[in-house]
Amino acid sequence: MSQKYIERLSTKITTPKSKVEFYKKKFKGKSQSAIDSSKSVVSNFETFAIKEEFDIAELFDSIAAADKESREVQLIQLVNDFIEYLQDDKVCSACRGEDIKCIGCAKKRNRRGVNANTIRNYVSHIRKYLDYFGFPEVKSDMFFAELEIPNVFGNDLEPLTPEMFKELLAACTKPRNRLNLKFLRTNGCRPREMVQLKKSDLVMIDINGEEMKSPENITDIKDNPKFRRIQTKFRAETTKKKNARISWISDQIVDDVLKRLDEIDSDSIVFSEHINTKKAVATEVGFFQRIRKRLGKSNPKWLERFVDSKGRKGAFKYKLYSTRSMFITDCMSADKQGNLGHYLAGHKKYMGVYERLTPKKKLDLYNKAEEFIRIETTQLPQGIESEVSELRQDNIKLEDELFKKDQEHEAKIQRIYDEAATQRIEDLADIEMKMAELRISPKKKSK
Repeated sequence: MSQKYIERLSTKITTPKSKVEFYKKKFKGKSQSAIDSSKSVVSNFETFAIKEEFDIAELFDSIAAADKESREVQLIQLVNDFIEYLQDDKVCSACRGEDIKCIGCAKKRNRRGVNANTIRNYVSHIRKYLDYFGFPEVKSDMFFAELEIPNVFGNDLEPLTPEMFKELLAACTKPRNRLNLKFLRTNGCRPREMVQLKKSDLVMIDINGEEMKSPENITDIKDNPKFRRIQTKFRAETTKKKNARISWISDQIVDDVLKRLDEIDSDSIVFSEHINTKKAVATEVGFFQRIRKRLGKSNPKWLERFVDSKGRKGAFKYKLYSTRSMFITDCMSADKQGNLGHYLAGHKKYMGVYERLTPKKKLDLYNKAEEFIRIETTQLPQGIESEVSELRQDNIKLEDELFKKDQEHEAKIQRIYDEAATQRIEDLADIEMKMAELRISPKKKSK
């Protein structure tokens, strides 16, 4: 063995463990949203450590030094205490519960505890965190069984009906927003996957399921008698589970998509104006939220929320992801077992690796499903989509400005929260110093 290899091996062994290395090793190849979620959990764990007044590194050294049985008991207690901390409502760290104007809590004086569903996700991340820092026992089923995870109270999920989707489309003022909603409705993909589709990811397919060469003016392909459908190729790096897959574009929107492809360059994004994926998704979600609020003025059903076990209002029942649920549900009419919708939407099932269908067979499955994912729309006068009044343009501009202000507001709240947490640590340190000075300073003798 060469000395150079021994030195390199030694360097690898002595690499100190850190949060940065944790994210690199445990989330290699994972999506950015998974990494952000884990960072949020670790941040909450650090805040929990501040509340309980312990140093994380010292605690880990103490637990590691204990015998096997004691170590497991201490780890179980640590995670259970963290779960209890997450569930509790907390005093707002910005105003500290004082009767003052506070944008951090909107005068509520406290912050709601984490719900049961989210706690399960938190536990998953904190177990990975503890495993990385030298406690592999947290991965066992026996360890998980000892955790006091709260029961999840399920909700009766509300479907997005054809009538509601019709309302949604009618409320759209921009053709691009309407096209994106129709695409999500008839494709079943995630919004994150849609906004990353490039022009090169859309392929023309003939009646035999084979790839065709696109003409210079892509819309001219409709005159080709062999043209059958547009295939979408979702690249592995754009999907949630990093699995590449193919799907198709419905005949209901093929004309609009071909027109869009003629308008953009070869390497451009098809369904978004943003290259940054986070901004693109935020734009689509923000648009849906504004439309939902607008529709809620005349139809309160759009503003309905789920209620948790404590009677508190939670998430909205209708979100952008409701289009995905609608697609999968409607596909059940074509496949009573319910597998087709999940298959086309990119969900994997047990032993699904052995189901290797040809593109032609997959296309046949989509053709079967398309009979049941028809879009009901209000017939508009010809040319109405291109006629947008100045007042409507002003409204759209105002809505975009309000959305940007909301994002800035959330960022400001987070900064205030972080600054308050830092200030609280400094205040606690000052109090401890003063208490220590009082204990060691000699008392003056009375005359």
